[in-house]
Amino acid sequence: MQTLIVLGVIYLVLVLGTDYYLKKTYQIDRKKNTLDKKPRYLQFTLLSIVFVVYIVTAIYMIIVLEEFNTLLIVLPFLLAVTLIRGIFQRIYNRLEKIWILEYNQAVWIVALYLFILFFYPFSFG
Repeated sequence: MQTLIVLGVIYLVLVLGTDYYLKKTYQIDRKKNTLDKKPRYLQFTLLSIVFVVYIVTAIYMIIVLEEFNTLLIVLPFLLAVTLIRGIFQRIYNRLEKIWILEYNQAVWIVALYLFILFFYPFSFG
């Protein structure tokens, strides 16, 4: 258990460190996150669809599969949201470079997902 806590702290330090490094290197300011009306509406629609699919999947897994890891549902949802936001920022607001942070978050979510998928079952037998 102490190993997982140490790994969690290392993970958080790496995530926050890379985020800080990218913000300082590329002079990224998240407060300038402004999309035009049409792309914002399209992004909101896609995020709403992903959220509905997530809710339906979560309810299905809770009802049908009584034993499952909740993180295996939450992390793909967070990955989809991050990628949608990153893609829209890259296409419609490329000069602000916020998409770099979104893709960085996606990489860290994938790393956490792979860690949980492959190493977590072995740590508790």
